[in-house]
Amino acid sequence: MKKQNLIIGTLCAIFFGATSNVNAQFDLGRKMVGLNMMYKSTEDITGGSSNTDKNSLSIINPKFEYFFKQNISFGVGFLLINGSSERDGFNGKTKEKMSGTGLLIGSRIYSTSDSRFRFYVNPQLGFSSMNQESEDFIGTVSQSKLTSKATNISATLGGGFTYMLNNHWGLDLGIGDLISFTSNTTEKKQDGSPDTDVSKSLDISMAPIDLGSFNFGINYFF
Repeated sequence: MKKQNLIIGTLCAIFFGATSNVNAQFDLGRKMVGLNMMYKSTEDITGGSSNTDKNSLSIINPKFEYFFKQNISFGVGFLLINGSSERDGFNGKTKEKMSGTGLLIGSRIYSTSDSRFRFYVNPQLGFSSMNQESEDFIGTVSQSKLTSKATNISATLGGGFTYMLNNHWGLDLGIGDLISFTSNTTEKKQDGSPDTDVSKSLDISMAPIDLGSFNFGINYFF
């Protein structure tokens, strides 16, 4: 019995020793590296099977943060974006492919709770460059191809939650961009045409929180 109690006591000491000081990871001078990922796939069918719309989007976001003040960090992150869509209707099929990269610079402001569960807000500036190719088909024969390049500059306010598993590892749940201010420049060129169509837009939006806005990740604090 004494040996069993000693083993239980040792395990408890190891567990509480690993988790009792998790809040120190949010102190001045601490650092964090992390990886967040998002994948979204949808399929809409209307009019029986006559009209089908399939979409997929994946985003990988590695990042680094430095705590310049307790519970407040400054960080930089990178975006790797890939997507595709396919629309099948009465008049044929349209396939689109999208790829791009981006840079994010911003801050995380964490709640001051003593719990291992922390809420944060995430204001940041972003820059991204996207390439897209759209092709129309009748049967298996390509009818036309459109290529476009878009440059986006954005200021966003997002949020999320971090749950500290122990002194160093935390699970992350981002809830997307709640408010977004975006400047977009798009250049489109039809296959075979010498002209390039350039359009610019400026948008302010408040994005709803839905299943597609969540991203998941893991962070390492040191």
